[in-house]
Amino acid sequence: MRYQGLVVALLALHVHALNISRSLRWGNDAALRACFGENYKRASSISHCFQEHDTHNTCCMMDKETRDANDAAGNPIGQASLEAARQIAGKSAEDMPDSDDLLTPWCTCFGSQVCSHYAKTTKTKVKFVNDCGCASGTPGKGEGWAREQMQMPGHATPGVAQPKDSGNSCSELQGKAEMDVSTCQG
Repeated sequence: MRYQGLVVALLALHVHALNISRSLRWGNDAALRACFGENYKRASSISHCFQEHDTHNTCCMMDKETRDANDAAGNPIGQASLEAARQIAGKSAEDMPDSDDLLTPWCTCFGSQVCSHYAKTTKTKVKFVNDCGCASGTPGKGEGWAREQMQMPGHATPGVAQPKDSGNSCSELQGKAEMDVSTCQG
């Protein structure tokens, strides 16, 4: 009797897991692959990333200081990015320790320019800003500029104040890969 109950419970869990995976609505496939790699679907916690008309459209490579600061500020994306990176890589905590030199990808809010905020003072990097489809625009000129061009309203995030809504520019970033954004305006 106990065995049958266990089998029924396991089948129910399996069906529940299948329903969850079927109900996930993944964001832009090309952006997810560019940010997280080919195996991004191993981490369901990133399914909200790069959705059309949403703020989570910056691919941010977060360092340990940024991960810890976000978690401490009540925005638990630090631990989430670390766990997602491990799942995608198929590695354990022992195989991928939370080290100072590890950069973990996460889709941060470009409405509050979270990634740029931390990149100014840490080793965190803006990898790219995906066009959220909020309006027309050409991403790649800095998080603030992209947010303005795509008409994504500014907003605050725990630990990060609401950014200004105009005058954002970063000519230093045009055509460049991940780099220091400390010289950018906004």
